[in-house]
Order: sequence, then C-alpha cells, then structure tokens
Amino acid sequence: MSLLQSVVPTCYKETIIVSVPKKTKTLSLNDYRLLVWLGINAFLFVHFYMAFLTDKWFYTRVLLGQALSWARAPAACLNFNCMLILLPVCRNLLSFLRGTIQCCSRSAARQLDRNITFHKLLAYMIAFHTAVHIFSHLFNFEYFMDAQLDQNSSLLLFVLSEIGTGDNASFLNPIRTNETNPTVVMFTTIAGLTGVVITLALILIITSSTEVIRRSYFEVFWYTHHLFVIFFIRIVGDWTQALLEAPQAFCEAVILLPFRRESAEEKKRI
Repeated sequence: MSLLQSVVPTCYKETIIVSVPKKTKTLSLNDYRLLVWLGINAFLFVHFYMAFLTDKWFYTRVLLGQALSWARAPAACLNFNCMLILLPVCRNLLSFLRGTIQCCSRSAARQLDRNITFHKLLAYMIAFHTAVHIFSHLFNFEYFMDAQLDQNSSLLLFVLSEIGTGDNASFLNPIRTNETNPTVVMFTTIAGLTGVVITLALILIITSSTEVIRRSYFEVFWYTHHLFVIFFIRIVGDWTQALLEAPQAFCEAVILLPFRRESAEEKKRI
C-alpha cells in the first residue's frame, strides 16, 4: 500500500457528482418597489392628462388642442420625481433609516444600499418627462402664435386671443402681438427664459454624470451636480402656473422637504 492510499480515506477516492437544482428567478422586494414607482408615474400622467380634457379648460384647448394635456401631464410626473431625487443621496438620512430598520428586517435595510441605482432611475425619468414637457410647450408657442396671426374676427381663435387687450387685464393668449415669433417670446418672457436656463442645467448635470467624466474629472461631476439648486428653484417657482394652472400645490410643497434635508447635510459637511 502506497503512502497516498494509506492517508486518503476510501470514501474520498471516488468522485460523486451531486446535481443542485437551479433556483427559479423570483420577483424580489426591490422589483415590487420599482413597479410601484412606475405605477405612480403612470397614474399621475394619465390623471393629469385627463384632468385637462374637462370643460374647465375648454377655451384653452381651443387654442392649444391636445398639447395642453401633453404639457401638464409630464409636469406632474416631474414634480413627483423631483420630490424623490434627493432622498437617495441624503447620507445621514439613509444611515439613520438603515440603523432603524436593521433591527426589524435586515433584508429591508439592504435595499437602502441600492440608493444610487434608484437615484439614477429617477434621473432618467426626469430627463424623459422634461423632454416631453419641452416639446409640448414648443407646440404651445406655435399654436399661440398661429392664433394671434389669424385676423379673421369670425373665428373663435381670434376672439380668444383678443381677450385681455386692455391694461392689466387677464389674457388667455400670452402672445399679445402678431409682430413677433415663438423664439423671441421664448427668450423674452420669464417662463421661457428660465425654462431654457434649467434645461441647460439639467443637460450639464446628466452629461457630466457619465462614467467617463465621473472617473476622469470628478470635480466637474461634483460641481455641475450642484446646479440642482437652480433646477429646484425653477421647479418650485413655476411661473407658467399663471397660464396653465393645475392642482399641484401639494407636490410642489413636498418637493422642498428633500431639498431642505440635502441643504442641511451640505452645511454639516462644510
């Protein structure tokens, strides 16, 4: 008997292959949360889209058509996602929640470790609804301009555009003259100019968040991300509410909660 035969037990000399059944892919808790988030976005979009198809907005729809609903529905989704976008990056808040939840459920506490993933998903959703919102308002500018250019007094478009011609009178069509164009109106009104500013801020935030820039030029990523302050100021003080008013006061008020939390954490870091 060789040394190898005397040392290795007989039960280990034969190779036994044991088949392990593959685990079926199940829907995790995080997937359910993702579906809930997507469901809320879908509900808000449909709800506000239908809300602007009522008789209350009949005369505005005469001027703008379906573009009115297409502008206000993504605006509601923007308010909702902007309300959540800062919460996943509030580190002190996440640490507190992780320590509080961990004593009850460790699996639920581990879900908080995917905060950056959720932050990115919120950013993608904000970019999508921003694009829809912008294109809808571009159509709105064109429709307002066309209504102002049509001088046929027998048409309802002309009558509605003439409302508010007096001093300090309320108007339905914000373009008050036919000697201009939508581009001039966009850059000469508060709503249009500030909209362009925050759109540029959002583009800088998103483009500087790519992996190449984030790894090679982290300072660029860090400082451009602080443009969110400009973005939030414009979202909260949406001057176009005077033209296209909607029942979103609750969403816009709650937006300030994570903003205040993030500001407080910034001061602590400084």
